[in-house]
Amino acid sequence: MVLACLGWAGTIFAAPASAIGAGDSLANNPLLPPAIAVSDLWPDLTLNQSVPSIAPGRFEPLYSASDWRRYEKTYAPQILSAMRHRVLDKISVANSLLRAAKKTSHRGLARLLDIKAFALTYQSRIGSPVAQRALAHYMTLVAPNNIVELGPIWTMSQLLAYLGATPPQDREHFAALAERADVQLTMQLLRDAQVAAAARTVRLLVIEETLPVRRNPVLIGQIGNIRALTSQSVAMMDYLDQQYHKLLQGDVAAATPIYLYALVIQNEPLVRRQIVRRWPKSVPAEMQNLLASAAVNSHADYAVAKLLHDAGSALPWGILRDRTLYASLRHYQRFLNNPKTKWDRISRTLAKIAVEHLIEQGARPHPDLAPLTPFLGPLKSPKS
Repeated sequence: MVLACLGWAGTIFAAPASAIGAGDSLANNPLLPPAIAVSDLWPDLTLNQSVPSIAPGRFEPLYSASDWRRYEKTYAPQILSAMRHRVLDKISVANSLLRAAKKTSHRGLARLLDIKAFALTYQSRIGSPVAQRALAHYMTLVAPNNIVELGPIWTMSQLLAYLGATPPQDREHFAALAERADVQLTMQLLRDAQVAAAARTVRLLVIEETLPVRRNPVLIGQIGNIRALTSQSVAMMDYLDQQYHKLLQGDVAAATPIYLYALVIQNEPLVRRQIVRRWPKSVPAEMQNLLASAAVNSHADYAVAKLLHDAGSALPWGILRDRTLYASLRHYQRFLNNPKTKWDRISRTLAKIAVEHLIEQGARPHPDLAPLTPFLGPLKSPKS
């Protein structure tokens, strides 16, 4: 976020237009981090890969430079040789890669070997079982909240669901797996404030939304939820972009929604401190002071809850409003659970009424859409 005119040095967030599609409403949103290209999340399935994959933005790569050197020295020559031979030779090399992946103590290298074993075999009917085993082993090496590791699951499962080389009885399993991977990847992109990337991955859900997928009420509900959550996130960021420009013009009221975003959506203490420093008599400043005193002031939670309730009720319907009201609810609950407040019967009664009111108003926590997690791990071997 570039706020030089407010006396705020440095760039906290900046989303270059070149990283996002032309015309995208998020292209120049100053509240978002540098946008990543979704294509950088997909694995390189070429067999003659000459350079290692690079992780997008600030994220850790799928494998390290040392993993790549081991692969290039020991395994790449076998793959290049197999490219010039029969399918059976490719299957043989793929099986040797899978054995090596299960034995190595380097998890990044294991992920790379699984991907190359998949690349060698997924396009042939007799190789498909090996490709499926490669994907299954890869999924034991994935952290549920890591977008770089989640991306290849969508790519590989989508290919297995789509291609005729996959036995017909297996395709629907991989179609559902691709949908689960897409939902979880989109959810994590939203958590990482990669809203533009999430808006792109959520569009991929239509590819494998087959009839059997639509007959799965739990999965189709999760698909509907992530679509709604993504569109609401885009709307929220458009609203905050408008507030940001009002903030630059000196509108102190616009500081409150931006402060709330930095408090209940993306935890950004620096942004909150800068707002308080610029407007020390504002509602955000009052919230900040109360939050800082909560450890010694038994009534601070009640006061913060009331401020959050008032601020949240004034917001337009959407994610920021829901999360702000939920934060208010949580502070009321902390006040009620504090033994030091047990004799403050009036405030406790008002807090109980407020909690019920907040629930009716739609106070909601951060969602947890993780339909792929039960299919991952446990992370046994290889070790990190």
